[in-house]
Order: sequence, then C-alpha cells, then structure tokens
Amino acid sequence: MAYTETSAVSKDSYDINRKVAKLEQLVDEISIQDNYWIKPFTDFDGPVRTRSQGGDEYQPGVDEAFNMLIDDEYILNPGIISGRGLGYLLSQVDELGISEIDVAGEMGATYFTQEDLEREMPDSSDPRYLIPEEEESKDDIYAFNLRMMERMADDGLQFMYGDNLSNVVGSACIEAFGADLEEDRFSIEDTVYAEIYDHANSQKVQEQILNYASGGFADQFEFHNDMIRFEKSIEAAEAITEVFTANPFIPWGFHDEGAQIAMFPEYRARDNFEHDQVDEFVSSVISDHNAVSEGTFWHNTYHDNSFDFGKQGYQNLKTKAAERMVETPETSRKVIPSNVGDKPTDVLQIEDSIFFAQEGTQAHEYCQREGIDHVVVENATEAFIIQHEFV
Repeated sequence: MAYTETSAVSKDSYDINRKVAKLEQLVDEISIQDNYWIKPFTDFDGPVRTRSQGGDEYQPGVDEAFNMLIDDEYILNPGIISGRGLGYLLSQVDELGISEIDVAGEMGATYFTQEDLEREMPDSSDPRYLIPEEEESKDDIYAFNLRMMERMADDGLQFMYGDNLSNVVGSACIEAFGADLEEDRFSIEDTVYAEIYDHANSQKVQEQILNYASGGFADQFEFHNDMIRFEKSIEAAEAITEVFTANPFIPWGFHDEGAQIAMFPEYRARDNFEHDQVDEFVSSVISDHNAVSEGTFWHNTYHDNSFDFGKQGYQNLKTKAAERMVETPETSRKVIPSNVGDKPTDVLQIEDSIFFAQEGTQAHEYCQREGIDHVVVENATEAFIIQHEFV
C-alpha cells in the first residue's frame, strides 16, 4: 500500500514505503494461510514519551497515531506495555485522550484490557489482573523495602516510593524531588498525580497506616504532626509499602532512632546526587538483601534517579502480559502481536510476533547483534503509521 501522509506525522514517503515493505516481508515469513489481525503494542518511555533530562515530551503525533489504529477495522486496538506503574500509565492515556486501549505496567506484572477498563475501574489487587497471579507472595518485597529504608536512614537519603501493585516488582526514586533543584529531577510532572491519588500527604498516609495495622500491630507506629515512627519489622514494612503504593511519590526523609526509624516529608533533594550514586546505593542494598535472603533481587536505574527492582526471574513479564491481552479477543483469526521498544526486554518472546526497534537504542543494537528480524523506526508514531499503511 502506498504511503499517504496523515496529520499524525509527516515522513518521507519513500522511507515509509520501504519500512512497510520490510513489515510485509516479515509477515510473509510467518506463512499465514487465512485472514489475521495485527495487535500492536508499544513501550511507553522512549517510543511514546521521551525520557530526557529536565522533563518529558510526547513523541510528535503519537496521540493521533493511537487513535488512527483504534479506528482501523483491520487492526486490533493497541496496547501499552511499560515498566511504569499503572496509575501513571492510566493518567497518561487520559491526558492523551486515547480510548479503547489495553494497558500493562510494572514490566508487564499488572494489566487491564480495554474490556476491563470499559466495565469499571478494576481492582488492581484482584489476582486476575496480576502476573504471576498468587504464585509468589509479596513478603520478599516487604523485606527488601525494610532494608532499603534502614539504609536510607543510615545514609540520610530522600526517598519516593512508586505506585507498583505487583507481588514481584517495585519502583522508587532517590534524591529525586526538591524545592532546591532547578528542575524536578524526577520526570513525572507535579510529582503526584492528584486526579488519581487525591492529593497524597503525610496525614492521609498516617490514617491509612493505622487502618492497615489495626489488625494487631498498630502499636508499632507513632505519629507526631507529619512525622511517622515505626519499628524495624516486616509487619511495619508491609503496612508502609501498601500505603505508599496508594499514596506514591511523596518525598520522605528518614532518620535512624535505634529500635525505630522516623520518616517525614522532605522536599529538599541533594542537587549533586546523580545517577551513578543512585546505582551504587541500590546495588549495595541489593547485595545486602541477597546475602541474607533465600531469593535474589535485580534492579534497573534510570537517568532521573528512579529505579525498578524485584525478584529474580520476573525482570520482564511483558511477554506474558502481551500473551494475556492477545488471548482476550474473541476471534477465530490468527493474531500477530507487534511491539515498539527501545530496550531488549521489549522484544516479545512470542512466536510469529513482529518487533519495531527504536533507532539507535539498546533494542536496535540488540536486534542487530542477535540477528533478530525487525523494523527500525523513530518512535511509536512511525511504527503505528507503518502498520496502518500495511493493512
């Protein structure tokens, strides 16, 4: 099909047609005899929204490109599969004005389909929306978070916890937000998405901790104005983790008080605490945890002082999330999943899937090094246009 310019993006027609031909070649190699659907997915940071120091911007035309696929009767509605928390991703979908879309977050560990979102806002703690469901408890996450908060107190570091819901993946930031920084180091605007989390603050956190701990360990907490003191126990770490998840990205400071840790809102971050120091600190906490735990943890750090962490073996559940969301359409046609990504973890380990590698990224280099057939694109906008033109 010849390229016809859309308002979503203006591209050289030869370049688009060449990439459409490459996609046609990859689909032909699948040897499909009957009709089929393409199910397009994309990573978020990079392909949809840039993740550059000093703030994020959407890729040009990406909102129009999403809606173009939604309107295409020959393509199943698109999906996002990202390491970001579901709360953030849903807020971004709303900001972009996208409807009829699947969303998976936390490296694919939690997901909602379009049908789930259309019925009502699903309970994200429902095991139907979690991967790997209930086969793994969250106890290791609680134990890791306790050790991390102890180390935060030892090193006097500021800390923000993310909105991850799964049993096996977490996210946080270190020295990432403060009135003393020229620009917010952390890349989520306004730090807390008030429209989703209803203006999270210390008093709300205290109320929810008391409610969570009312089953028998509320005496492990003390409150004084905005300060929260807690005992160094797994029960206290569990309550804090679950309440932080519901009230994410409040910047906390920590102080070691012997048998207790005191935490308090801290809106001043060290302006000279950079990515390398974040990586060094998180690596050290991981080593401490792995030395005494039966399981081992992994982590990834990012330029904006945020990081993901979790249980070994669950670094990447994006393929499982895609498989779940591909299973949902009630159709007798074969479904070809595609994904756009900038990292090797974005390559779906699904037979007969198509990968669009963002040019010049780790994913692009990985595909070239490993001999993985792919289509090179600038971003999700171009990948979506190529798929639209192909069908």
